[in-house]
Order: sequence, then structure tokens, then C-alpha cells
Amino acid sequence: MPVNNKKNLQKNEKKSDNLKGKEEPPSQEIISKPEDLLKFLKHGYKKTTDLKIGLESEKSGIHTDTLEPVKYSGAKGYNKILEKLHDELGWEVTQNERKNIFELKRGDSRITLEADGRIELSSRPRESLHDLARDFRIHQNELVEVSKLFNIAWLGIGMQPFHGQAKIEYAPKPRYQSFLSYFKNKKGGETILKKINGINTNYDYTSEEDAVRKFQIGSKIAPIVNAMFACSPFMNNGVGKYMSHRLWYFGTFDIRRFQLPKLIYEKNFNFEKWLNFILEINMFYIERDNEIIKLPKIKFKKFLKEGYKNYRCEFNDFYLHMKAVWTETRIKAHGYTEWRPFDSLPPDLTMSTTAVTKGIFYSKKNILDAVEDLVKKWDYSLIMKLRKLAYTKALSGTFNKNEKILDYAKKLLEIATEGLKNQAVFNEEKQDESVYLEPIKEYVMVKGMSPAEYAVKEWNNGWKKNPQKLIEWCSF
Repeated sequence: MPVNNKKNLQKNEKKSDNLKGKEEPPSQEIISKPEDLLKFLKHGYKKTTDLKIGLESEKSGIHTDTLEPVKYSGAKGYNKILEKLHDELGWEVTQNERKNIFELKRGDSRITLEADGRIELSSRPRESLHDLARDFRIHQNELVEVSKLFNIAWLGIGMQPFHGQAKIEYAPKPRYQSFLSYFKNKKGGETILKKINGINTNYDYTSEEDAVRKFQIGSKIAPIVNAMFACSPFMNNGVGKYMSHRLWYFGTFDIRRFQLPKLIYEKNFNFEKWLNFILEINMFYIERDNEIIKLPKIKFKKFLKEGYKNYRCEFNDFYLHMKAVWTETRIKAHGYTEWRPFDSLPPDLTMSTTAVTKGIFYSKKNILDAVEDLVKKWDYSLIMKLRKLAYTKALSGTFNKNEKILDYAKKLLEIATEGLKNQAVFNEEKQDESVYLEPIKEYVMVKGMSPAEYAVKEWNNGWKKNPQKLIEWCSF
């Protein structure tokens, strides 16, 4: 099987991670002070006419005939699927070690792996949701056709529902070895690495002021979105304790890396304060000449100033470090914001996440004003309380005596719908982009429940606790 020269992997990876594909700052430029980092965030400013949206979607593989989790290696493993995508469908190998494939690229879309080999699509950023939806459908169809050969189904759900983490093996990817001990030594860490699936949407900003405002609004409404898209209620072949186990694990595992700090809600929050937060977090590793150099406990702030042994801080070190901070909203080093409040979902619901994102963040000022007004009285303490309600109760949660998360979800969908209709981007059937909100509206507006609440209800009734029914509901 032909593969790329390993020396080209790092270059290819960096280029494909840039949301817009525009010219990037030199990745090996030496940096030594926080001021050097600000330019990389400001480098990402986009014109209002050049705003795009990206989608990242994770999913777990399961063997349909045995219900066993898919391994990376072997005759029916994840690596065989990657080989098929490369050999038959034109995906280019951009990371590999001998015959083990760890990343594929086609155009500006990438397929990357989670720690156990689960496949994540990072779709090419698009101006139109119609184009993004087509990219996702193509990926879905390709993956399903190839996976049939190995009796594999892909589950669009926030946590692998059938097995404990002990039955799931790690992929032999060298980079993962640098932080495995960090996760293994904390309760729930291996579950996060092996079982948790999420959807991330990526959106642009036009200035620091624009980025900060969207960051703060997105962080405030995150509990509503958490509850609306909750879809991880199962564990070990039964109903678990929470509607979103993904959110529960993230919220209790390591607050420093997974939970947004209180400072982001301050009026004077800016890029500098975000960077200061990032700089105070310990690093995992750096890369030099395609080799992983594991670091002792060292904050990025110290590494930036002093380096480590003979290694001085380069921009790519900053990029890798920012990827290891998993807050629900994070401004990335290449100049875009990643929004992460979504559990992975059945494919018919996946595009609703991008529709909510675009409807809110790319609309006229009155739309952002309406969203801001919806949650203007919420302080940090209440947001943390609502976060807990989101993973325990989802849309059935109530607070402040008689306020319902469901009502806020309905209002947010109404605002997002207005935003997309105002943008007036049509497909060949003369439908505007609000059509992608219809699947989640069916749950919120009609059923009055999240996907998790619906699935639990069906599991206990119509599905009669049959795993095949669950697979049928959420699989690609």
C-alpha cells in the first residue's frame, strides 16, 4: 500500500488544520514572550464576506454481528477501513507508521483518529451549510459502504453504549503515548479517551471584539445547547445515570483543562486574558523532526520564557498545547473559534449543530443581541448549575423555581431560524439553510425532549432494550 513520505507529515498536518487554508505564520518561528502569541490569534481575522463554518464529527464503531467494539488492528479493524478509503476513494495518507494509517486528507477535509482508532471527520470549511451538508453526506455514504465489508456500523452517539473501557484497545499512535499516563491516572480518563464522542463546529471572527463577544455568548448559552443536543444516556448496554455522560465526564474530570474559567465572563475579557489562562496550564509534549518529546510538568509560560533543555519554543508548540485544552469554547491558534457543546448525534441530526452555530454567530447584530438578551441575567454560578442540569435532566430541567431549559431551547431555535432565514442562502430546491434546523426542532418543538430523553424512552418501551434498535436509530 503506497503511503506518503513521513517527512512530509508535519507540514501537511499544519496546513490542513488552518480553517481557511490562507497563508499561515511560520510554524518553526521562535517565540519567547506572550506578545508573540497575540499576532497568531489576530492573524485569523476574516472579512465579513469570507466567513466559513467547519464541522468535526466523532463516532464509535461496533461490529453488527457480535456487538463487539472495533479494534484498530486486525482483518476487520479501523486500519482496514482507512486502507480502503485510501486505495479506493482517493484519500491521501498524511500520517502513518509503516502500514498503520493515522490520518487521511482529501482536498481540505481530513479524517483523524481518536485514541482507540475511532474515526473523526474534519470537514472542509464552507460558506454554505448546503455545501457542508453535501460533504458530510459523501463522507457518511463512503464510510457506510466501506464498513459493510467488515460488518461495522458507526454510532452517532455521545458515548459508546455497549462496553466498558476495559474492552476497548488503544491505537498504536505514537503521539497518544505522550499523554496516556495523564488520563490513565485520573478516574474516568480512559473512558474519555476510548468512548466519548462529540461534534465540534468551527466559526470565524472579524476582530478581537467580535471574537470575544461570540466567545462569551457561546459560553453562556452552552448549557442550553448541551441539553438540546444531549445524546449519551447509555453505558455498558443499559441506561446510565445521566442524559449526557460526555458532559458529565468532561465537567468532573479535570476542571482546569475542560471547564471554562470564570474570567471569560468578565467585561474586560480579551485575547490576552485567554492566553494567560492557556499559559498557566502544563504541557504534554513537543515535536521536533517528527519525533515526540515528552515533557515533565512544565507550564507553557515557563517553556515560552526558558525553553526546555536545548529546545526553544516554536509556534507549533503553542498550537499543540492549545489542542490539549478541551474547554467547550476555545479560540484556536490559527484564528478561529471552536464550539464544543454537542454530543455526537445520529447523522440526520448532525447538521443541526452547524445550523444553530451559523444562525447565531453569522447573522446580523440584532440576532446576537437577541441571544445575549436571552441570557443577560445569568452569572457564572447559575451557568455552572445549568451545566449540571443539562447532563442530568437535559431539556426536562427546571431552575429558579419555574424556568424551564426547554423553553430557552425553543427560543434559541427560533432566533437561529430567523438568523438563517435572514442570511437567505438557498439550495437547488429553493430551501434556505434553516432546513437543517428541522431535525432538532422535531425533538425540541414537537417531542419536547432531547435525543437522549427520546432514546431512553424508546429503549424502555418500543425498543424493548434491544441493542439492534438503538444501533438502527443512531447509526450512519
